[in-house]
Amino acid sequence: MKTDRVAAVARFTAVAAALLTGAAPAAAQTARGESGRAAVLAPRRATAGIAPLLFADHSGSRTPAQAFAIEAAGGVAGSLVGFGLVYLVDDDDCSVEDLACNLENAFLGIALATVGAAAGTYLAGRAADTRPSLPGAALGAVAGAAAGIGTWHFFTEELDVVNNTEAAVVVYALTQGIVTALGSRLARALQ
Repeated sequence: MKTDRVAAVARFTAVAAALLTGAAPAAAQTARGESGRAAVLAPRRATAGIAPLLFADHSGSRTPAQAFAIEAAGGVAGSLVGFGLVYLVDDDDCSVEDLACNLENAFLGIALATVGAAAGTYLAGRAADTRPSLPGAALGAVAGAAAGIGTWHFFTEELDVVNNTEAAVVVYALTQGIVTALGSRLARALQ
């Protein structure tokens, strides 16, 4: 009876230790009466837990912070290029009263900025060997467009800090680039 309790405590301790360190599959393979400690520690890696391994394997030759910064810079640059294309070809023929023309230019700018942010994040990441995720960057760019519109409104209407369009575009591009890089890094970590 006493040996059954000792074996049960050993199994429980092994399972608890495995769950805390990320080695749960090995703990499930311990048999009744078998020392669970040896079965858990054998397949365990040198790192404590799985988080350091996750980030090291998914950042290429860069640290996770470097990978994020590089991809965010590419996303910001791509978003600015997208908006810049609209301003280069915009011939300013929209009057203040022509809402359809103004909305068309705004939609075109947001669409080109979204494509530019996804492409910039992916290409900057590929160039710097950060192993970016193209689907994650694309989803992040769409989410970044929504967040960028929110920050644009917040800075121009709510805070009344930025009253010119160029400064609002910079705020939008910063927001979209950062959210795009977050999407890319998150999708890479989940793969």
